[in-house]
This record gives sequence, C-alpha cells and structure tokens, in this order.
Amino acid sequence: MARAPLPPRPVAAVAVAASAALAAAATPIVFGGGWRVAAVASVLVAAFTAVTWPRFATDVLGLHGTSFPTPTSRGDWPLLGRLVEMAAAVKDYRVCLLFADWRVAAGVPNWQVWTGGTRRVFITNPVDVRYVLARANPPRDTSLLAAIGLVISPQVLLLTSGDIHTRTRRLVQTPLNADFLLASSVRVVLAEVGGRGGRFTNALATAAAATAGKAPGSVDSSAEGTLCMSRLFERMTLSVIHQAMVSEPLPSDEILDALNSALPMAMPVQLVPAPEFFAPRATARLRALGDYFIASFESHETARRAAYANGSRDPVPPQDILDVLLADVDDPQGAYRGDRRRLAADYMLLLSAGYDTTAHSLDWAILTLCRHPETQDRIVSEVAEVLGCPRDTPVVDLPLTPSSLDRLTYLQAVWKEITRLFPATAGGPSRRPATTLTLPSDGSIIPAGTAIKLPQYVVLHDEVAYPDAYAFRPERWLPSGPGGVAGVKTADASYFPFGLGPVACPGRRLSQLEWKAAIVGILWAYQLQVATGEPVRALDLFTLRPSRYEVRVTRREGSPRLPV
Repeated sequence: MARAPLPPRPVAAVAVAASAALAAAATPIVFGGGWRVAAVASVLVAAFTAVTWPRFATDVLGLHGTSFPTPTSRGDWPLLGRLVEMAAAVKDYRVCLLFADWRVAAGVPNWQVWTGGTRRVFITNPVDVRYVLARANPPRDTSLLAAIGLVISPQVLLLTSGDIHTRTRRLVQTPLNADFLLASSVRVVLAEVGGRGGRFTNALATAAAATAGKAPGSVDSSAEGTLCMSRLFERMTLSVIHQAMVSEPLPSDEILDALNSALPMAMPVQLVPAPEFFAPRATARLRALGDYFIASFESHETARRAAYANGSRDPVPPQDILDVLLADVDDPQGAYRGDRRRLAADYMLLLSAGYDTTAHSLDWAILTLCRHPETQDRIVSEVAEVLGCPRDTPVVDLPLTPSSLDRLTYLQAVWKEITRLFPATAGGPSRRPATTLTLPSDGSIIPAGTAIKLPQYVVLHDEVAYPDAYAFRPERWLPSGPGGVAGVKTADASYFPFGLGPVACPGRRLSQLEWKAAIVGILWAYQLQVATGEPVRALDLFTLRPSRYEVRVTRREGSPRLPV
C-alpha cells in the first residue's frame, strides 16, 4: 500500500523547530558562548532549515507526494530557487511569459519550481486543469491576493471561501446576468461608440476626419488622424459596470483615475511579507483608495434610500445591483449579515474587476484586427447579412441585443480567439488544497497545503489543443474550420480565460456582450490600422494589457456620417 503524502507546512514547522532547538542546545557545547550566541545560532539554523528542508523532504525523501519535473533553464539559485527570476518578471510585467518559458524548459505539461522554501506546482494539462477547477475546487491561495484585502476588508469576495463565498457570489451573479441588465449594457456601449456627443464617438470621428482624403493604407509617424483607444475603452467599460451597479452614468474620470493610480501597487505589495511594515507607502495608498470607495458607496446608499423613502424609486423588483445589495444587507440572515464594510469592498471589487479586464481585451482586439483587415471586413459583412442592416444604418440604431449578438458566429469565433491569445488574467488562478489531490492524467499526488498554479496563458497556447497556437486563427472555433467539429471540441476542452467551475468569472456574459457590441459599433463605421507603437509589448500587470499603440481611423465607405 502506498504511503500517504505528508502535508508540507506542518512537517516543515516540526523540522524548523527541531533544528532550532538542536542549535540552541549544541552551540554552547561546541562553540561556547552564552545564551545570546545560542539564540542567534538558533535563529540562523531555523531560517536555513525553513528554506532548505521542504525541497529536501520533497525531492529527496519523497515525503510530500509526487516530485514533478523542473525547468532546465538557468535561474534556479541555491536556497532562493527561482525567487530572483520571479521577482524580475514581476518588475518587468512579464510573469505569464516567464511561466510559458518554464513550460518549454520543463518539457512536460505539469511541473514544479521552488521559490525559497515554497514549492509551486504548475498544472497545464487540460484534463488536470478541469479536474482541479471544476471538480476538486480547492481553496484559493489567498496569500498571493492578501494585498487586495488591505484596501477595505479581508472579507472581500475574492478572498472568502465556503458558505460565505457561495452565498455572496450567488447574490451578485444573479443581477449581473439578468436579461434587462445585459440588454441595457449593450445599449450603453452603442451610445458610447456611436451616439452623438459621446467622448468615444467624438474621438473616432475626429481621428477619421483628420485622415479624410489621404491615400488608403498610408501611415505616417505624425499624430494627425491617429488614436490611442486604451483610455477610451477603460472609461467605456467602467461606465457600463457603473451603470449596472447604480443606474447612473459615470459622472467623471475620478473613479477611473483612482483605480488606475493605486491598484497596480497591489502587485508588488503581494510579494512583500508584512506589507504594513515593509511597504507602508504602498499600503497607505491602497487604504486611501479603500476610503475613497467607502465614501462613494455610502453616498450612493444614502441617495438610494432617500429615493425609496420619497417614492421616486421602488426597491422591488430590483433594477440594478445596488438594489440587490441593499436588500441583502438589511437582512440579518443575508449574505452580508449587515456588514457594510464588506459590502463596500465588494462594490469596489465589482467596479474594478468589471472594467479593466474587458477594456484590455478590447485593446488587444483592436490591435489584432488592425493586423488582420480582412477580419474587420468579414465582421461587418456578417452583421449586415445576418441582422439585415443596410450599410447606412447609424451605429446606435443597429439591432444589437444579447440574442442577436449570439447569432453572429464568426464574431463569436473572433472573440474566443482573442480571449485565448490574450487572456485578461494571464497568470491564472492560484490554489492551495485542504486535502490531498490525485491528478487524473497520470495519478500524480499533490498533498494538502501545496501551492498550485494554473497559468491560463500557458494552457491557452498549448500546441496540442491549438495548432499554431501563437497565430490568430478564429476559424479554429468554427465547425467548418480546418479542424472540424473535433477540432472545436479539443479547443473548447482547454479554453478557460474566465476560469472554470464554481468560482469562474460571474461577469463573463456581460464582458462578452460589451466586447462584441463595442467591436461591431466601431468597425461598422470605421476601418482601422496600426499607426504607431509596433512592436507592441505584452504587459502582465494584474491584467494582461498591450503597451501603448495608436491606430489610424478611416471612415468606412457607405457608413453613416457623424458630426465631430
């Protein structure tokens, strides 16, 4: 009978304690000196054991389940393991690319690396990924996300588990996927990119007017007629989720500026032990951001309750997410159990997670479509043919709804391919199981307490599931494509840019519809090509985003004209 694996953390704790005690007892005998010398020796030996014992116990003694292959590339330092390499990747915003390099160097889909005394098992075999996320569903490794809890509350939805997580997630997921909210979000997007007076509309029209009369395909290095859409996409997607939250348009860029200025600090802070002590300035910025959103939530709550009281708004049925949240927090048995601080934390989480992932995915989409003008034309043709739209139909009058967007099969394939190539959370989820896991692909055993990483970027660029994986091939998602029905099934089996299982992204449907409506609205009126910024670099900063680039905007022939 095989020996059950031992959990690494308790065993390491025993080893550290034993080595420290031995050092304290032996030092006066061997080297002389008093209790101070013994104490220093005890601390040094304990630190050395904490770093070296887990690797020895796992790879040599075999106490902690399967010892996976390790990358053969340089960068595995004595004692530190790949901690220096990992820190450099964080600094350079290329963490997901480092994971891809490790996958190549390891030569197998599942591998391990050591960062100090911590073993991290990377799982990219699609069968094992689905098992871990959809079936086993071990707890998140909250140690890597603890910085998010510094902002307002450690009980923010992303850091909770068990019943509190399940109930809260179910509460917010219901309105996020309500038909009325999805339909209204599509209309908000169309108004942003094609409505009169909108910032995005004006930016597109101004850029197109500057290029009018120039030869098709001509690109110069001047800023005339070029446009960087990154900020416009961020404002648009934040406006959509803000409207879904509180039924109000985004009042200004203040919220966007607050999120953009402080949230990136959370990534380096997560690598610092005791950040309140070792990274006080970054911690203070995160907490100042939290105070801002607590005040914002309280303001919206006060206004909404006043509307309930004066009869200008009926809380039943709920008309947005705020109605749902306030009804719950008033219920002592609700998901929040009256905890308004936790509610404010989730208010901020929904806003922040609901805007930048979709915005950066759209940014990648525009870049990719600029490189593939034939795809731009095919999307426009599909909209015209499937939805029966004359070419002079104004963008805001396009008959786009959740159901009509679902009928655009080529657009769906383009969306899946771009979210595959550039998954928003490219690093992927981190888990730390509470019980032993046995991987179905080969029976490998991972004991409780082991750090597990499921890197989305690596899985979504696997050459077995996605032949020519780094190429833009939307046809791979069509039954009529080169792989046929079998190819689509294989591709789907490895597709998880929004996660899998019980904690998959609750806003996937909303994000998908925003993305599709924005792409259709922009391409319906304009043709795009990259003007400046190539080669564009991928930046892994919480979400995967492209470095700055600008596009040349040209009015599409036959499209409706909008005043600048």
